[in-house]
Amino acid sequence: MDTRLIIVATVMSASACTLYAPLLCEPCERTCGSGLACVEGVCVSPTSDCGVVVCDDGYRAIDGECVGPVDVAVGQLSACARWSDGRVSCWGWNVGYSLGVDDVRIASQPVLLDALDDVVELAMKGTFACARTGGGEVWCWGDNPTGQIGDRSVPSSATPVQVPLPDGFEPMSIATGYLSACATASTGHVHCWGDNRERQLGWGFLDAPAAVRPTADEVALGWGHGCLLRDGEVACWGSDVAGKGGSGDALGVVVHGGSPRIDRVVAGVGFTCLLREGALDCFGGADLHPPDEGPWTDVVAGRSHVCATRPDGELVCFGRPLPWLELDAASPSRTRRPNERMSAGGETTCLVEPGRPAECWGLAGRGLLTEPRLDDVAPYEHAVGLSTDVVGDAMACGLDRDDRVRCWGAAAAGRLGRDAEGAQLEPTPIDDRPSQFLSGRWDTACRVEEGGTVSCWGRNGGGAGPTPGVLATPTAVDGVADAVQVHVGQQLSCALERTGTVRCWGSGAEPRVVNVPPAVGLAVGGAFACALDVERNVRCWGSNAYGQADGRGGRGPPVIDRPVRVPELSNPAQIRLGAEHGCARYETGAVWCWGRNVRGDLGRGSTSTAEAPAPVPNVDDAVAIDVSYGWACAVRRAGSVVCWGEERSERFGRERWASAIDQDLTAQPATPIGGVSNAIDIVVGLDGACTRRSDGSSQCFGFDGFGTLSRRAHDDAEAMLIRSPRFE
Repeated sequence: MDTRLIIVATVMSASACTLYAPLLCEPCERTCGSGLACVEGVCVSPTSDCGVVVCDDGYRAIDGECVGPVDVAVGQLSACARWSDGRVSCWGWNVGYSLGVDDVRIASQPVLLDALDDVVELAMKGTFACARTGGGEVWCWGDNPTGQIGDRSVPSSATPVQVPLPDGFEPMSIATGYLSACATASTGHVHCWGDNRERQLGWGFLDAPAAVRPTADEVALGWGHGCLLRDGEVACWGSDVAGKGGSGDALGVVVHGGSPRIDRVVAGVGFTCLLREGALDCFGGADLHPPDEGPWTDVVAGRSHVCATRPDGELVCFGRPLPWLELDAASPSRTRRPNERMSAGGETTCLVEPGRPAECWGLAGRGLLTEPRLDDVAPYEHAVGLSTDVVGDAMACGLDRDDRVRCWGAAAAGRLGRDAEGAQLEPTPIDDRPSQFLSGRWDTACRVEEGGTVSCWGRNGGGAGPTPGVLATPTAVDGVADAVQVHVGQQLSCALERTGTVRCWGSGAEPRVVNVPPAVGLAVGGAFACALDVERNVRCWGSNAYGQADGRGGRGPPVIDRPVRVPELSNPAQIRLGAEHGCARYETGAVWCWGRNVRGDLGRGSTSTAEAPAPVPNVDDAVAIDVSYGWACAVRRAGSVVCWGEERSERFGRERWASAIDQDLTAQPATPIGGVSNAIDIVVGLDGACTRRSDGSSQCFGFDGFGTLSRRAHDDAEAMLIRSPRFE
């Protein structure tokens, strides 16, 4: 082998490229030795590449020249690019194998698919993708709960599956929704496959007799509906079209026509947008409204947002990419170039000009836009020592060493207790007032201030706060005084006063005294609560559909108006309640749970109904517990943590990258959480949890899409350059 260090720099026409003299030249498939990369089947390094052209980020070497992709398709948590040689590369989160490979969890650089080399069109919106080849074939891969990749025999597939098409059907274009896909033939006829629970395949309409079967110039698919454009008119079908204007027929098809003629149709989850000679009309459940009358020249739709361009190239996005957080769609501060194609899916939008790298913006944190943390699910330790007391839905709060409340996560709906936008990564004080106690659930939090005053902030969903509506800053609860504890649920909140009196409020009701003996402890769940009296008896009241208030497994009345004693729970050290179940910890370390068990909430490894409180198997040394929606966790004496119930969204601190994002794993028994140590207390939120450690620091694990665990922001309006395919 020639060991001379010979470097020759060559600038190619499309980008800056470097051509190195042959040195290593070892053949490879995907990986090489340390410091080397496998490029075009050869091991290369920064100082030697065996004559292989090595391109800047965002470009590939094709026929000795560095070029960018010619097209991009965007999905829910991943995206794919098509290259001039017919190859496809994908990047982002490999949910359901949507990247087309089975050995990558998160790819911040596009990874080439080995199986396809003649692709002329790509389509993607959800967690699967489809490609049309020059030979008239359609291939799909990725997540497949409803047969959207064309083969119902597998739950998901990293290997592209050829979609069976009708005899004589010559596909000229393809379109994908979130659970279904369609191909349009050269004759204009449409053939669809995938989910049809909401009639989104148009059966009885698209598959009508040939003489009356509709034809299409363009097809747009959402979640439960589809639309086709033909000669300036649009026909929509499925569950989301009724009552949306236009004229309908017996098959439930709604037609939109008239003058001016329709030029484009796009669809998202529950909405449709029509572009009519510069005017943009959006209708449906998403309640989308363009910022002005335009004129507009082009439009694309993501899951719950729309991006459109003006004649001068200005790009404007509107809608709610994350509607449950009330986060507006962000637009990058750039002008769309004349030849750039726009693509949207999920909560992300991309622009690509043939031959140039793609630029994308929107949902980050899964590798879709930026370099991800590959230890995403590893526990995260806060730089600021906190006694973390609240982990809700996309927000968390804790008390620092000065007893100030610090909050972080998504700022929507007043979650952070102060005026803020977007997401706050670092725990930030909401004000300078010291607090004695802190509690929160979902998107509402309350604190006990010095002197026993209670104040709350957040969305106040279900009326858990002092007044209906969003509370952007802490607001005092009238009628509560001398409190020592406050506990927040979904539909009510309660305070424990120094005298042992319990007062509850919510759903429009003012604080009132609960007829329970003097209490020394208190816990609040979804719409029920429990108090621990001075004799250490557990007394509960409120919603009782699953026996969460009386411990009888749903055999009692649906609502308990007056507190009742749960006889099986005697002298517990700690009580914690979730939405519809509860758990009690005893000084012995045993944990007993009761109530709803449809998600394995009670830790028994099954979803069978429990008629009375019973111990959680294999948990006998707990020193702290907490309970949330469908799951619970316990801290063991050695400082480790176990959780049980429904595993979803990385709740258990482990990435489920090959599973569908809505494919939850119920009835998990007590499972150790890797990487957690020295814990002495824990608070469990909707999809994440934080521990307090013996040294005063906090450690968090679970889903962190919105900065809840203080690892990353939820979105990014800056257009990010997508890197070139990797081969290592």
